[in-house]
This record gives sequence, C-alpha cells and structure tokens, in this order.
Amino acid sequence: MKRFNAKLKNDTHVKIFSSDSELEKINFYSIPNIENEVEYNFNTKLENDEWFFVNLSSEQISSMIDEYKTSITWSWELNKITKDNYDDIEVCYLVEDNKIIFTKIIKSYFVRSTKFLWFSDLWPEIIEQQNSITFNWQVDVYFDGTNKLYFKSYTRAKSIFDWLSDFYRTASQEEVNTFLEKDFFVIKDNFDKSKLWDRLHKNIAKIIDDNNINFTDLEVRTKYNNYATTFLWENIQINQEWKFEIEKNKDLTNVVKLLQWHYYLDYIDPEKKMETNFSKPLNN
Repeated sequence: MKRFNAKLKNDTHVKIFSSDSELEKINFYSIPNIENEVEYNFNTKLENDEWFFVNLSSEQISSMIDEYKTSITWSWELNKITKDNYDDIEVCYLVEDNKIIFTKIIKSYFVRSTKFLWFSDLWPEIIEQQNSITFNWQVDVYFDGTNKLYFKSYTRAKSIFDWLSDFYRTASQEEVNTFLEKDFFVIKDNFDKSKLWDRLHKNIAKIIDDNNINFTDLEVRTKYNNYATTFLWENIQINQEWKFEIEKNKDLTNVVKLLQWHYYLDYIDPEKKMETNFSKPLNN
C-alpha cells in the first residue's frame, strides 16, 4: 500500500494523494537508494553520497513511527487535505509498505501569492499561484521499515522527531556554567554563556560525561597547552597563566575540539592541520 499524507501542527494526519493516478504525479518523490551509511555522530561530516543512521528501539519506533503507520492502516478514516489546512502543514510523508520518507515543510517552502511568466507552445501567459508549497524530491528522513532511521541533517530530522535528542545528551545551562568556571578558562566579560551553539552544548556534555580530563592536573594542562600551540596557535588565545581565553562561540568551539583531541598533522604537508571525527583525551 502506498499513500502520501501530511501531518498538521495539531498532530492531525490528513490525506494528500491516495489513488494510483494521484501518486503517479509525485513519482519523483521516492525512497532513497542508500549505499553508504554512517552511524550518527554529531562530529562527523557526511560526504555527498552518505546518510546518517540511528538504530531505533521498539519504544522509539512506537513513539516516533507508529502514528504514521496507523495513518495508513486507517487511511479511510482520514480527512482529505483542504485549503484550510495550508498554514498548518508541518510534515509531508510517503508510506510505501512499511517504509516511510519524510519532508519537513519549512517556512521558505510556503508560497502565499506569486505570479509566473509561463511560456506555452503558443504564447506567453501570466499565471498566478496562491497557497502553494514548493515541493521537490528532497527527503529529510527515511525509515527503512525495520529499525533504522536515516537522515542527512540532524537539525532537520530533530525538527520532525524530537526523540532524536536522546541519542546525544545536551549539557544544561547549569552544566555549561560550571564547566566554564573551571580554572582552565578565562571568560571575557562580553561572552554570553546563554547563547552557545547547540553543537557546543552536546560536545561539552560529552566531555563532562567522559570524566577523562583532569583539569586540576598541571601535567595534563601542560599537554593541552603544548597541543594547542602545535595545532591551533592562530585560533586559540592563551594568556600568560596558560589559560584559554574565551570571547566568542568560535573560541570555545576550538578549545572544545582541542580537549577532544580533534587535530593532528598531515605529515605529507606538515603545515596542514587535519581534523578527526573522534575524541582521545590527553591524560596519558
């Protein structure tokens, strides 16, 4: 069974296309061919042909996926989408058997009213378009029908499935404040701790949870300072007391990457600094 539905802001599901003739109109919107998969890590950067995946537990499938399956099983009970639903569309999704693809409908996709100069075989015409959504082939999330959820962008996927935050804990504001109060850092007066990037919250949580970096050990601190001068001397400010100075998000990002041992030298080109996708604290 194949259906194309939408989920509205009030969590209601509505039918868009259900007949074969209707579904044929969106044959460009199809299940992706995933040949290269990478288990999700927020420090990993995907290549163009790669997809992140996470393995969902039965509880997560029940919470995240089942409502979409149910909307197909009981599709005869769903209302057909109407013009009144236009402003409330959050997600469009296609179900094919147990497999589901999702597209998050973001603000920029909405077309309230616009005019096009259309060139027909006979003569140009002006066409006015209202209450439309720019819809193309982009798939934001794909559920493979068993237990894997695939996506390219964590941020876009999380806007559909908030449960994804369970896969990587985010440091609370209190934890961030405690972390930055360590004697390791000098925080400038104009630095706003409450406006850290989401990725920083996740990486700080990872450092806190690992418990591998002894910030009070002078030898460990010396190793990190030497490491910083080797790799990131142009991007990290260190004062005379060998403390890291933090003035903006980018400063903290570089220090956090340093603490997670993200950099090494390319020995073919010693001037080139490379970034890894793993953490290896320098305690030993």
